[in-house]
Amino acid sequence: MKVEFTPHAIVHRGSEPQVGNVYSNNRVPAFPYYRVVVGIATGRGRFNKTPWNSIVCIHIDSSGSVQGSSNNPKEYVKNHWDLIGKVKEMPTLKIEWLKDDQKRSSKT
Repeated sequence: MKVEFTPHAIVHRGSEPQVGNVYSNNRVPAFPYYRVVVGIATGRGRFNKTPWNSIVCIHIDSSGSVQGSSNNPKEYVKNHWDLIGKVKEMPTLKIEWLKDDQKRSSKT
């Protein structure tokens, strides 16, 4: 997957994290990357409470390649990360499930 983006100029903090938000990572200047919120977990934690690290992000480097992922607390993202943009179009992943014969043939 590749990501297209242009340099940012305006930084915001304090707004509620939403799917599609793009945050900067200015803590590691030697390896700059951006965080893109791809999901917010709700009600799946212990005793059906919201999980502590509920914000799910992928990390994008400056060339647009995916470099990793992380889960983070909502309040930490809201109060400590610099919001620099939003994703214009979020992709949809279409999954094709393996059939029983395909599962057996993949075993070695």
